[in-house]
Amino acid sequence: MRTVHGISLGAAKDRVVASDVWAEQHAAINHIHTIIEQALQQIDTETAIDGV
Repeated sequence: MRTVHGISLGAAKDRVVASDVWAEQHAAINHIHTIIEQALQQIDTETAIDGV
């Protein structure tokens, strides 16, 4: 296996793939968080309109 600065190219590829997966998961979590925040704001707005 070839190495670059002591890191095998296979290991480097695995790290890049893992980083890409992490980035996709992080983006999905942020999207879900945004949806939850919007839902909570909507509930607050509807509660204020109802005067409860």
